[in-house]
Amino acid sequence: MPTPAVSITTVLVTLVAVLAVIPALVVAVVAFISFLRTDDYDLAQRRRAQGLCPDCGYDLRAAQAGPCPECGADRR
Repeated sequence: MPTPAVSITTVLVTLVAVLAVIPALVVAVVAFISFLRTDDYDLAQRRRAQGLCPDCGYDLRAAQAGPCPECGADRR
């Protein structure tokens, strides 16, 4: 019987290494997406605190009640 070109040990070690990396990549992607969403949320919070439209940053301090006159977003 001829010897295989790649041993079963090499295949198993490679498979284990790949399976170990996949969860780490998933965690990294989820953390990155969470970071991006948090950054957008913080920007909207800072804008609201300053009296600005949370979407476009238009100064709403002198504007009448209702949606933003610049972009139409709710003041929330």
